Amino acid sequence: MPIYKLSSDINGKKYSGFISYCLKHSEYFSLTFHQNKEKKCFLTQELNPYIYKKFETYSWYCYKTYENPLYIKLFYSNTSLINVLAEYFGSIFNSKADGIEDICFFHNERLMFCSVTHEYIGNLVLSDEKELIYFQEFGKWDKYNFTPKDYEFYPDFKKFL
Repeated sequence: MPIYKLSSDINGKKYSGFISYCLKHSEYFSLTFHQNKEKKCFLTQELNPYIYKKFETYSWYCYKTYENPLYIKLFYSNTSLINVLAEYFGSIFNSKADGIEDICFFHNERLMFCSVTHEYIGNLVLSDEKELIYFQEFGKWDKYNFTPKDYEFYPDFKKFL
């Protein structure tokens, strides 16, 4: 499982292209809601028809908490959401998303891309090295060698389905 770390933010047209590619090649995506579980805003109103599942967990991709659980919403991927996500976030590491962050995409019931916005983490999790070519136009990706400890931060997606 080759892992690639995003070396700098993706924004503007490249962000829209990246989101478009991910929505076309994934079945689900998730967002983490940190401040208000049922935050009412433009984004949540647009995404509500695509909700697959909502849940709380202490461990999500690249992020673990010991005190307060993370509130995750899992959505069906749909290319009609490209403009909504691009308008609301504008970049992978958007720090002005008002408590909604950490977009992840899933393909074939496994992680394809994960982010932790406030830590400036963005990782591609590919099934084959050859897939990297599809993502290089959007940003610079550096190969990352996972340690056994890193896998503690990658829960089994299937248990959340």
